[in-house]
Amino acid sequence: MARPITRFTLPAADQAALEDFTRTGCRPVRAVRRAQALLALAAGQSQQQAATTAGLSRQTVSQVRQR
Repeated sequence: MARPITRFTLPAADQAALEDFTRTGCRPVRAVRRAQALLALAAGQSQQQAATTAGLSRQTVSQVRQR
């Protein structure tokens, strides 16, 4: 039996910081993609959709979400 899906939420301050992080400056690609995945999860996308959006694997999105 599959585990129930839990909603991923970000506080407004964290979401604003991640949005700013992904838009400004010269950042490592790995960090930007992980931030994009977190923003996609917060927007209500599934882990697979967030992975496709950010260009990551579903396993990576799962690990980033747990941190």
